[in-house]
Amino acid sequence: MRSAGCSIPALCVCLFLCCTAGAQEKAAVDGFTGRGIARITGGDISGARQGALADAQLKAVIDAVNSLLPAETFAAHSTRIIARFSEQPDRYLQSFRVTGENTLPDQYQVTLQAAGQIDGVRQELSDMGRLKQEDNKAGLL
Repeated sequence: MRSAGCSIPALCVCLFLCCTAGAQEKAAVDGFTGRGIARITGGDISGARQGALADAQLKAVIDAVNSLLPAETFAAHSTRIIARFSEQPDRYLQSFRVTGENTLPDQYQVTLQAAGQIDGVRQELSDMGRLKQEDNKAGLL
């Protein structure tokens, strides 16, 4: 007697696809990296570190934006997008941790891993007219 239902290979494929989709969503939520640099002026290492942190935060937010937009859309509007998100990049991050720091003779470098506020990034892009909400998924206008 044959049981009604799906076959084991079909079940494996479904599980694989579900896990892959979940992993992609998680990466979009908390897997953003920012590498920032700032010039050391007049021996002010503390000021350079703060500048590098701000630069790294912006780059992590831009990484989040890139996860939501096709490369062509980002490239076509990169100047406007970067200008918009550079105003307050920290407001689009839930948290971050510094994963590396380096002091060179004339610059300070910081690398961080950030958890992004994806809903805030989506809303900002929507306000800019580049993204619309449709059934909780991002789509192009």
